[in-house]
Amino acid sequence: MAAITETLVVPREGMTLDLLLWSHYRREVPGLVEQTMDQNPGLPRLGVILPAGTQVVVQVPQPPEASTERVISLWD
Repeated sequence: MAAITETLVVPREGMTLDLLLWSHYRREVPGLVEQTMDQNPGLPRLGVILPAGTQVVVQVPQPPEASTERVISLWD
């Protein structure tokens, strides 16, 4: 199965890559920043703060797995 990618556009000045990814996915995805930098070789040359309008190709992360831990409540 091929990896699914999407293109994100930096919406405003002052955004870093990790902030762009977090604001889009609303969760931390380990390794996604590094993977995104590998997919976009010219990205590091732009600096830490990405210019508004920059297009970034991102491999869509898999949804988080549901926890199988049993939750114990003191009030049940």
